[in-house]
Amino acid sequence: MLNLKSIINIIVNLPAQASQNENFSLALFLSKNTVISTADRVKSYGSVNEMIAAGFDANSPEVAAAGLYFGQTPTPARLLVGVQGSDETSLVALTACRAANKNWYLCVPLQAAKDDILLMAGYIETASPASIMFCTTADEDAKAGTAGNLCLQLQAAKFRRTLTQYSTYANAVASISGYACAANDGSQAFDLAFKTEPGVTAENLTQTDTSVLENEGCNYYAKFEGQYDLFLRGNMADGTPADEVIGIDMLTSQIQSNVMSVLAGSPKIPQTDEGIALIIAAIATACDQAKQRGFLAAGIWGGEAVMQLKHGDALANGYSIQAQPVSSLSAADHTARKAPPVYVCIILANSIRSVVLTVDVNR
Repeated sequence: MLNLKSIINIIVNLPAQASQNENFSLALFLSKNTVISTADRVKSYGSVNEMIAAGFDANSPEVAAAGLYFGQTPTPARLLVGVQGSDETSLVALTACRAANKNWYLCVPLQAAKDDILLMAGYIETASPASIMFCTTADEDAKAGTAGNLCLQLQAAKFRRTLTQYSTYANAVASISGYACAANDGSQAFDLAFKTEPGVTAENLTQTDTSVLENEGCNYYAKFEGQYDLFLRGNMADGTPADEVIGIDMLTSQIQSNVMSVLAGSPKIPQTDEGIALIIAAIATACDQAKQRGFLAAGIWGGEAVMQLKHGDALANGYSIQAQPVSSLSAADHTARKAPPVYVCIILANSIRSVVLTVDVNR
């Protein structure tokens, strides 16, 4: 199957920690179930009851994880379940699930072994359409920070599309996956930090435990002050906040969709500066929508100079879109009907994850 990169190639330069494609509100659970055949590969369900009616045992890992997923608030609309055949590796099965269904965005492998997660994470990093993966590990070596544990290996590989949660509760990450999918409706930006995981037992972790987990890029669900059960920190394995990865995927997808609509919906887009202005307007619409939902915000450009945009310049809308003039095209590019390069610079709104308060008392 062809993709749109040959027509609209979007290059994202996301600094290290510092086509309308998939449905960003849809997750895929991958398991070694016996309900779905490898010929069908992926099936869709709208509730736990639908899964039980389809043949899943009420006490199965799939139903338990789906209960966590659908138990979130807000609640996701649907869930896909994919099958790993008895003679298949998890990587082969995941690749087959992506080929069978292009709509899902977030993969949750159920009860996957460490080596399988590492292989799938490598695939997810470059999968098309863009995808992310949320995993659960109960390995004690992760909590202890032992060399070679799953989290440290994912971190060392700088995987930006895999999130791992330490939990002794089976497939606990299915719960925060449900929140992510339900919140991914495009109406408002969100952060996974400080959310709850209904149905999941919070871990009784020490400050030492959480420091170890955070240092190796692993998330956790724990009790705070005996009053709050909170999910922290909401980051991918390389330390990038999950909402950044998700938000940029949504923005680039919308840009691609908008520009494709202009190209396909017009008699022609002239290879002129006026024609390029139509493309820039389509990109601006996507950026405006990202600003409206709180993903972009006005600010000062802190990156390197990009054409006329200089370090320290103010971006009132939270973004800048620039293109070289058509006259700068080489004869070969002009003949090939290429557009000049377009540069989109954005400022992320981010979210607050900690607060320092000073209380001054006067007697």
